Amino acid sequence: MKKLLYIVYIAILIPFLTGCFDEAGTNKILTEQIDGFVEIEEASGSKNSTKNIVAVPDGENVMESISIAFGGAVSSSAVEVTYEVDTEASTAIEGVDFVMITGNTVTIPSGEYTVPVEFEVIDDNLDPDNPVSIVFRITSSTVDILEKYSEAVVTLAVECPAPSSIYGTYNVVTTETSPAGCSGVTNVVEISEVDGSTVNLNFSDLTGGLYANCYGEDDNPGVVIYACGDLQMVDQPDVVYGGDIFNGSGSYNSATETLTISWSNGYGDAGTSVFTKQ
Repeated sequence: MKKLLYIVYIAILIPFLTGCFDEAGTNKILTEQIDGFVEIEEASGSKNSTKNIVAVPDGENVMESISIAFGGAVSSSAVEVTYEVDTEASTAIEGVDFVMITGNTVTIPSGEYTVPVEFEVIDDNLDPDNPVSIVFRITSSTVDILEKYSEAVVTLAVECPAPSSIYGTYNVVTTETSPAGCSGVTNVVEISEVDGSTVNLNFSDLTGGLYANCYGEDDNPGVVIYACGDLQMVDQPDVVYGGDIFNGSGSYNSATETLTISWSNGYGDAGTSVFTKQ
């Protein structure tokens, strides 16, 4: 009789037990409440807080963003988050170095985990030698704020690789020379890549034809540094006469494909060389 009772009890319980589960491989245990927190991903280290900007002097801005994230179970409702840019703590200046695109309040949709905060970087105004930063901070939210990661310092670091169009063969005219009687000398100069560098340019002649056409000597090759459109000649050796160095500065005009460099050395040689691409 006891065996029969046990079988009856089990038979009665089976419908209740199977009713707690769905088909194999599915799970419908989801929270109906918004239990979680928000943070800035760049503050937590899950995303890089340094934005490496490849600066191109073309008048166009570079689009960038950070991410505000929801942590916790999948929410059944949207999460509203308000943030600010701390202008006092930031070294980047809004309107000069960057422009905000996203408004101060963002929404993480139901069932989603992140939302972007977009801004444009005015790369033409950035100095590669002086990175600037923007301080973002979450100020309010419809869920808890993870204070530890509620503030992110985003650094705008400028990278300016030389454009591929800068390499090639140029006709050069050098004026404003010292000696003055050499003004107007010409040459053909090749600008080529330096292995392993995106900013160093190898010039087949730094003198713009002065050594070859004024003194009857060989060309003096050397390296010129490209820095976001600016050109710098720094302590390049005089390999023709020895015991001296060349220094100078100038710029590259990508629209006309011309370079202009004013240079001099310790011997008193100097000139302004204009390179026009063939």
